[in-house]
Amino acid sequence: MVESKAATDAESGAQKPARRTVRQLVFRWLRYAMVLFLVAIAATAYAATREFAREIVSGPNTGKTVSLSEEPVAELASIGVDRELRIDVGPPTASLSVWIMEPTRRPIGTILFLHGHNANKWSMLGPGKALAAAGFRSVLVDLRAHGRSTGQYLTYGILESRDLTQLIDSLIARGVIEGPIGVYGRSYGGAVAIELSAADPRVQAVVAISAFSSVRDVIPQFGHNVLSPVSWFFLRATIPAAINRAGRVGGFDPDQASPLRAIVKTKAPILLIHGRADTWVPCGQSEKMHAAAPDHTRLILVDGANHGFDRKGDAAKTVTDEAAEWFKAAFERPMSPLVSPERVTQLVGSPSVARHN
Repeated sequence: MVESKAATDAESGAQKPARRTVRQLVFRWLRYAMVLFLVAIAATAYAATREFAREIVSGPNTGKTVSLSEEPVAELASIGVDRELRIDVGPPTASLSVWIMEPTRRPIGTILFLHGHNANKWSMLGPGKALAAAGFRSVLVDLRAHGRSTGQYLTYGILESRDLTQLIDSLIARGVIEGPIGVYGRSYGGAVAIELSAADPRVQAVVAISAFSSVRDVIPQFGHNVLSPVSWFFLRATIPAAINRAGRVGGFDPDQASPLRAIVKTKAPILLIHGRADTWVPCGQSEKMHAAAPDHTRLILVDGANHGFDRKGDAAKTVTDEAAEWFKAAFERPMSPLVSPERVTQLVGSPSVARHN
């Protein structure tokens, strides 16, 4: 009996180290698995950050060959365009496609029209026609890497404002500019318009619709909207790094891509129009810019309006009417009160929503 108990104790004693060894192995493999999991997460986030950075600076024409052939005159005339110009800018080199729309009388000024992200000058035909009818010469521009313009990367106003300064030089040399110069921009184009006004004092007035206040303000919302929930989970914490990398890819400093800074610097009167329900560029970004430069800006917020609300219907007419009055006031006389935000909201009502620029 004593020998049997001793044998049992010896066996139990031998099993305890064995159980401890098994637990140690399990914990060790769990640690290895956790490390591998974290490495996989980091690698996925890194790859997603690289891909998103390239997405930030890629335009419709990035990596593509764009035809530089002239568009048929008859086709242009059918949509109200009087002529097309092609203007080389850079460095880095790009060829910008431009449409000219003439008023029926001598122009009271020349307005550049700048489209939104991933759009082109076709999207600005409506406002271009409206302001031509109001007596302005309308110049519709395909920004670099958009429409029929060449160019590799987007820079959120850094290179684009330089391109447009060169474009203005060329238009003056060709006799296209008549009277004061104004700029009408939507979304991305509105932000570029503000940055151009700070870089080029020849710009005497701006209308910016749904413009962003800086690349660092707009990209997180853009990422939230365009990325899948899984990608957003991995990228959410690395957005600043993605923006920094985008700057390196595109060859610009993201911190300088700031209409907020530009609106403080510029002396041009700027009309900011924004929908309160904008889910792509929240209206707080226009509010921030207006607060930074209240002496030479006016802010109109439209109830119930999302991004792109100004493209058609009553909203489009109201916005272009406001723009025409804004440019006339800037060009012809001291600034005077325009239509109040309350009246604009009442006129616009519940505009249709366009989700993409």
